[in-house]
Amino acid sequence: AGSATFTENMINNNGTGGFDFNPATTNSLTLNSNIIRSNTGIGVALAGGGPFSVSVVMNTNTIELNTGDGLEINGFGTAGGLSLTSDSDIITRNLGRGVDILNQSDADSVLFFNNATVTANELEGFYVVNTASATQNQTDAATVALAADGVPPPDVESRLEVSSNRGRASLVVGSNGELSVRVEADAGGKQTGPMD
Repeated sequence: AGSATFTENMINNNGTGGFDFNPATTNSLTLNSNIIRSNTGIGVALAGGGPFSVSVVMNTNTIELNTGDGLEINGFGTAGGLSLTSDSDIITRNLGRGVDILNQSDADSVLFFNNATVTANELEGFYVVNTASATQNQTDAATVALAADGVPPPDVESRLEVSSNRGRASLVVGSNGELSVRVEADAGGKQTGPMD
């Protein structure tokens, strides 16, 4: 177990993404007032689950102009969980989704976004998939059917709270707009569409 804090850094023009946090043990991360810009790939990638827990706090970061998603979150595994508290972060003008959340298998994720600005991203502003499937692909378009290979009864749980945020519809015509939530509850599959 351990912790790391990054404050007031410029992370830009990297070839395989900006910041990738995927610890192999229980761990915590704090990102304060960083600029993560113009990277090839994902701006900030967070992963956690398995038999351990991951805790992330993000405050007043700017994530912009990356060629993939701005913030990509993947909760997975069996006994652990991923918690994220985001306050006053700006996620804008990325070529993928603004915030892309995949909670899968038996993961428990608790995610709080307060006073965020998520605007002008090419795809969805917030895109959330909660699924019992361990094989669900995070890069699939919103128009692609979710994997229906979860083993019932499902034990995947996620909690998402979004408050006092500013978001606009994505730029691609026909996309799902600001907030899209999809749920695959069991092997049969079930989902909900965009939420405005």
